[in-house]
Amino acid sequence: MGLNKVIVFIVILFMTTGIAYTADYSKDDLELLKLMQEKQGNNDIKSLISKSQKNNQRATIQKKDETTDSGPSPIESAYKTKSSLDVNQEIKQFGYDFFNLNYQDQQDYTNMPVGADYILGIGDSLNIYIWGKIQQKFSVAVEKDGSIFLPKSGRVSVLGLTLAKARTLIQKSLSEQFANFEVNVTLDQLRTINVYAAGEVTAPGGYRVTSVATLFHLLYTSGGPTKVGSLRNIRLIRNNATVAVIDLYDYLLYGKQFRQVPLKEGDTIFVPVIGQTVGITGSIKRPAVYELKGNESLADIIRYSGGTNASAHNQNIQLERINNNGQRVIADVKNDKAKLSMKVKDGDLIKVAAVVAAKRKVVKIIGNIKRPGEYALEDGMRLADLVKKAEGIIPHTYMYRIELDRVGPDYEYLVSNDESNKNQPNNDDNITNKLVPYNYVDKTDKKVHRIIPLNLSKILKSDANENKKLEDGDVIKVFSEKEMDPDASVYINGMVRNPGRYSIYETMKVVDLVFAAGGAKRGAYLGSIEINRAGTEKQRRIINVDIKKAMNNQSDPSNNITLLPDDYVYIKEDLEYNPQRTIVLTGQLKYPGTYILQKNETLSSVLLRAGGYQSNAFINGAVFTRKALKNNEKEINQKFRQLEEKRLLQKQVNAGLDVKQPEKKITDMIGTEEKGRIIINLKPIDQLHSSIDDISLEDGDELYIPLTPSTVQILGGVYSPGSVIVQQDMKIDSYMKKVGGVTKYAAINEIYVIKANGEVDTDKEYTPQVGDTIVVPEEIKKEFDLWKTIVDTVDVLSKVALTYTVFNSIK
Repeated sequence: MGLNKVIVFIVILFMTTGIAYTADYSKDDLELLKLMQEKQGNNDIKSLISKSQKNNQRATIQKKDETTDSGPSPIESAYKTKSSLDVNQEIKQFGYDFFNLNYQDQQDYTNMPVGADYILGIGDSLNIYIWGKIQQKFSVAVEKDGSIFLPKSGRVSVLGLTLAKARTLIQKSLSEQFANFEVNVTLDQLRTINVYAAGEVTAPGGYRVTSVATLFHLLYTSGGPTKVGSLRNIRLIRNNATVAVIDLYDYLLYGKQFRQVPLKEGDTIFVPVIGQTVGITGSIKRPAVYELKGNESLADIIRYSGGTNASAHNQNIQLERINNNGQRVIADVKNDKAKLSMKVKDGDLIKVAAVVAAKRKVVKIIGNIKRPGEYALEDGMRLADLVKKAEGIIPHTYMYRIELDRVGPDYEYLVSNDESNKNQPNNDDNITNKLVPYNYVDKTDKKVHRIIPLNLSKILKSDANENKKLEDGDVIKVFSEKEMDPDASVYINGMVRNPGRYSIYETMKVVDLVFAAGGAKRGAYLGSIEINRAGTEKQRRIINVDIKKAMNNQSDPSNNITLLPDDYVYIKEDLEYNPQRTIVLTGQLKYPGTYILQKNETLSSVLLRAGGYQSNAFINGAVFTRKALKNNEKEINQKFRQLEEKRLLQKQVNAGLDVKQPEKKITDMIGTEEKGRIIINLKPIDQLHSSIDDISLEDGDELYIPLTPSTVQILGGVYSPGSVIVQQDMKIDSYMKKVGGVTKYAAINEIYVIKANGEVDTDKEYTPQVGDTIVVPEEIKKEFDLWKTIVDTVDVLSKVALTYTVFNSIK
């Protein structure tokens, strides 16, 4: 093996391992590398290069969808549908949700660290680090004969050794060939083994896992048991013998760590069909269907379920069981030690009843009240007493109506005619559509309720007719003003971000409305805002408040006042506020850029700040645009477009031409983009100052000063549109000759010049200057078609002759 190949090998090994080497290689170093290459060969070198890529590949086993995820399992349904007990809860099989999450096999434990007691086997890969006189790192695999190959030392058998013992053996072997070095051995890649999951698992089949995988890893990787499978009798089978049995209830119920049995080549986990089951429901902490192990008692099942709730009736436990005759029977079980020790059987259902709330006389008040809720009904209690107990009404309560909802024997037969009194009570068919006003049927209690409207204002004044005596079960509804007027709104305008109409609610303050509108804009005057209050002519008024004080102290009623429906809030602009305004200067200036405008600043002032013009600046061609004019231009262009379309269409019709959309011609005339240009005659700055063109600047203005051109541009109805070098005193006609003259469509009487500064000149004797544009409009002309003229003439003459013949025949 030549030195060049050794160097290539060193480069490849450096790229794949990332280990730094010393610059001076000893004879032993080179010999070590040479021996490694001779042993491993080119294929192994290639495998080293791709090794990092292989390590990054992670085999992912996704859990299959369980059919039970779409609804109750057959076992769960049986406890719901076949039970004689009133089972309101949907009880699920305990423990199966533990396996619901997807599990990514390998990546969680392929590269997990192993201890020094890890036993090496065929397929394990070791990293061997050497440092000292020589510095090296290489990987070796445990081959089929159980050995690894060490440079110069040859084969060393490590099969069945722990990692610690293998490290000692490798150091001993290398020390016979090398001196003054240290060695460290780590596990690079774990060997893989083939194992199997069978029985009632979500994804049965074969799996390739690492040598440190356990029964639990494989169980989780395969998706866990289905709801037909057992959680309490999971077996690990090795060489046709059961070597371990796992009861997952120990872990799920009590958190006990079961013995982690390492898997070996060919192992199988087997999940048999679920065993006997029992269900428990009612007032307990964890109602579910539990799998029985063998001799569980009623007390065991209650313990599985986490025990009874505080509301459980411990003296009322019911047990439903199928007897020997196949009939379902229910037995009451006392809560004592002897009874709870009774053994449960397959299919039993246990129900722990809840304590029934004691019947008490109550009334209820809801709505616009400080403390809505239920209150005990006291002897002689009236509506005003209940309002007082609820601590009174809150602001913006509607005072002219409350509703008393009452049910009782006197109202169960309230219908609209005498014949209906013969109807049986609680019959929806008999009651529907026969109720008198303010009565309704509550479908939950099948009784007729009566709504009694009353005047709240009079009740609070203890009016004898309105302040009714309360009865058990009465419900009183207190209304807000908004409920009586659901469309009530308030309005805000002026210097806010989102002006407009907003729905009002009880206790809505002016600060609430300002925040609802997005807050005040910069430049808003907050010292005094106006609230225009609606009402009759006498009630209308304007309220001025200091919104800044209201924001700083929102509990201040003098400024943060409560709004009423139809209030109109207006926030003014602060005229003293001077926002940052800018102008953009581009082109041939000494210091172009974006400049902040001072108050009332003019064009000459900002040009001085920009250092003035450059020597090649073409000030006659300056383009000044204003943002505020763009919208105006858009509106004007739209109107012009409509008028011009009509004019051109009419002109085409009058000329006897086919009518075509004149859109292109109009676009050519007005352009496709609004620029907001203002035509100015820019002068030297000293002449510009205080002249008519020294305009006041606005935010968003832009000024562009081009380079001085040397040409005149010619557009429109000429044979060769383009640019022509300017010659002194040359007239328009001379420029036309330069571009081949005008075409037959040219409107020679409508030629005009657009000057560099944007002005237009229609004088034919005008002498174009540099930067000017000569425009030759085109007019619509009708082409003479001889054949069409002959056809039209013959057609007219034939019609005249026919008319003459008919006229003579009549005579």
